[in-house]
Amino acid sequence: AKEQALREIDAATDGDFGMVIVFNSTAEILQSYTNNREELRQAVRSVKPTQKPTRIDEALSLAASLAN
Repeated sequence: AKEQALREIDAATDGDFGMVIVFNSTAEILQSYTNNREELRQAVRSVKPTQKPTRIDEALSLAASLAN
């Protein structure tokens, strides 16, 4: 997943913005909207795996609320 996220960041242009949301049983913003690809890369690299259950619905809800 990290490799795919880094590929998406690398494919972005200077005009593209992204953010990193990390989730397991809860979701939180790890890196807010930015077009600084290095900040996005650092955020992705800093994600650590956990043994907590995954609730992707919460992450998608958070992302949707920020996109509008």
